[in-house]
Amino acid sequence: MEHSVRSISKELQIQIENILNNSYIDAPLFEKAESIKNALLNCVSSISNSAKQSMDETYQESKEYRQFIDTYCDSLVDWKMQVYVVLEKINNEYHSFNRNFIQEFMQICNQEIQFVFKNLQYIIIQEKQIPAKFISHHSACEVCKFVEQNEFINKDFLSYDTCDSYFVKQADMLETDNLISNDIRMYNVPNKFKKQIAFFYKIVHLKYKDYIKNNVKIKFVQEFDFGEKYKNIIDCMQFCYDSETETNYIKFEPNNFQYYILKSILKIGNNYDEVKEIYYSKTSKDVILSDVKFINFLAGQSAEDYYYETLISYILNPEKLESIDKEIYNFWYTEIERV
Repeated sequence: MEHSVRSISKELQIQIENILNNSYIDAPLFEKAESIKNALLNCVSSISNSAKQSMDETYQESKEYRQFIDTYCDSLVDWKMQVYVVLEKINNEYHSFNRNFIQEFMQICNQEIQFVFKNLQYIIIQEKQIPAKFISHHSACEVCKFVEQNEFINKDFLSYDTCDSYFVKQADMLETDNLISNDIRMYNVPNKFKKQIAFFYKIVHLKYKDYIKNNVKIKFVQEFDFGEKYKNIIDCMQFCYDSETETNYIKFEPNNFQYYILKSILKIGNNYDEVKEIYYSKTSKDVILSDVKFINFLAGQSAEDYYYETLISYILNPEKLESIDKEIYNFWYTEIERV
């Protein structure tokens, strides 16, 4: 889920938990469904503000933009009836709404949030002619991934898309600056993201200083140029390290620069052997056919990759790491959060 709407989702979940389990415990299910509908309805304004901030904070709502919001809000009447049917079935079978149900139900609500957010983004993009890129999360359907890869976006597709996907503005690499300190040198930093990158590095350096290298050199580029030999893979590349100049090259994109900055600055700490032990326990012959999951494909390739990828995930998306690999999440939590 795009970062700017993540807080909207969390707030909505709190409201839904309260509606189902605290407020009006004995209230009819139809009233609970009505309250949930109203909670989502109240989110639309925040979703709209997030869409504007992600594309153009000065955007003035057009007739089409307003019409989309009004049509969607009207459609929530039918959505409420579907929610009522679900609540009735669950209540008849289990006589309660436990946390597992609420979390699964939130996936439905998140689809609604995603749908509104990306459609409003698209309207702004079209009206303001903003260069933007469609991003699909790994959990998105194959259609979304195909659309992302082939840049095949249109209004009809978005009218059905409820996956975890969204738009990001393409970085303007024409206006750049450098960020230089005693510990790091960053070159060709897009001016629009300079404050954001500086703040991100400052926070990471303060909280994870035991895992940060000194004298790191990073250079942001618009494209990689490796000549004719590698022309087939250049479009896929986002990051590389030049050992001769000791420079990390990052193809800048707003949705993933944090990940590649961490790839550049993190080092292996004294707790590597403990992480190695966890990794090998997951890849031993006894568990190789089990349901063991890694945070991503790279994390499963070696103990060193497992160390870096899980640490990066703990920094950027701890909730996802906890849901996929609870053991390593608990390890990093103990290591990093302890006083």
